[in-house]
Amino acid sequence: MSDYQEFSDFSRTEYQPELEGTTRLAIQKSLVKMVELLYPVAFASAIYGLQLWRQQAKENQEDAPSMMNYVVIQYSAILLTVLIQVFSIGCSMIAPKLAALENPRFNIRWEDILAGKLFFVTLFVALWNFIYLAFVKKQMPKVCVATIELAAAAVWKTGSPWTNSTLEYLEEEFTWKNSRGKICLSSCYPPTPDDSATTGKISCVKDLESTLTTFFLFQLISVIVSVVMPIIKVKMAVQADIKAAKDKGLPTSEYDDLQVQGKCKQVAGYGYGKGGGSKNEDFMNVVVSYGLLVTFGIIRPLLAPIALVAFSALYKLLAYRMVHVTARPEPRSSKGIDNWIEMFESLSKAGILTNTALAVFDLLPMRKWSGAWQLAAFLAMEHILLLAYGLAAQLVPSTPEDVGHINDQIADFSGEYPPLTDLKVPAEVKQKEKADVGLRAKKQQ
Repeated sequence: MSDYQEFSDFSRTEYQPELEGTTRLAIQKSLVKMVELLYPVAFASAIYGLQLWRQQAKENQEDAPSMMNYVVIQYSAILLTVLIQVFSIGCSMIAPKLAALENPRFNIRWEDILAGKLFFVTLFVALWNFIYLAFVKKQMPKVCVATIELAAAAVWKTGSPWTNSTLEYLEEEFTWKNSRGKICLSSCYPPTPDDSATTGKISCVKDLESTLTTFFLFQLISVIVSVVMPIIKVKMAVQADIKAAKDKGLPTSEYDDLQVQGKCKQVAGYGYGKGGGSKNEDFMNVVVSYGLLVTFGIIRPLLAPIALVAFSALYKLLAYRMVHVTARPEPRSSKGIDNWIEMFESLSKAGILTNTALAVFDLLPMRKWSGAWQLAAFLAMEHILLLAYGLAAQLVPSTPEDVGHINDQIADFSGEYPPLTDLKVPAEVKQKEKADVGLRAKKQQ
């Protein structure tokens, strides 16, 4: 079926056969790979710059308070969300151009290339900051000083003198010595001296909670809005045409189905960047939200029921949009959701690794264990969960039973009634009158 899908597909009008095998096409593909590598680097640099700005604002606010520093400190999660969305929009704009530079011949090939680029870059943009907070930031020193008292003073501005147990806890869990013999304090530390070894959360986990909640809710809202907007655009366009017809005194001001379908194609066409959704856009919106939930859900378990309600509503809206707005996309064969299913499976497996790592290395009680016990716990939990995932995949059939029956019926029908390859219509039965395919409904006689 995949071979039939590939070669029965429509050829792209932008396809340039003369480029095949040329040095120019090789250079274009190399340029695409370079952009794919540099774009995530630029985003990671922007995230690092925002983190430095926030840290400097905290330090400056203590010496010279200002409104700008206050905004950066209090609304850093929102600023981060805006930055992620800006880079995500930028990726959605350049990804089609990068896919076109590879000069694919068929539409399905172009869509597959586009899906791959959107998946990697968009997910990196969406998840990198959370990966940084969860696993990278703790390896970076906050300060490197001579004594543990100076390290505590650098992060805890109040509460001095601190108890010996508090300093011992800080030194054992969050410091190491560098090559110069100085004590380096991790960038992930107890936010206050009152955060004890049995109840406290480290600063990175608290930052992860706030940024994850803000971005996830914003992502849900933006996905729902992207589905609702085509419906609203078509409604407004139809109402505007009806009002214009009434103002001109035309004999009819009602729309028939053909007119509505034409208006849907005009203002909310189904295709990438056309404003009415597309397979890649619809799936990418869901993939980002799903990726956030399965990879860092252990930090904010409450997001799971919120996502259940939100996505139940989203699926209803998608079904409504597909029936009433999308209506009839391009009449070509489809082999299902293609490689998107593999992307969802990859995210599910990645979620097992990230949630296990968070439970072992960032959350109590395992955060206090020695390195050897932490490694053993991580390997044991990760293998058990991957085994459970594999067993669940075996128990649930890849093709539902009702779909299998439908495929059997299609196969039987195709074998009994082979396709007509040379159909000739006699001249005497041909339609003499021209078909009316106009969008203005004619008045009934």
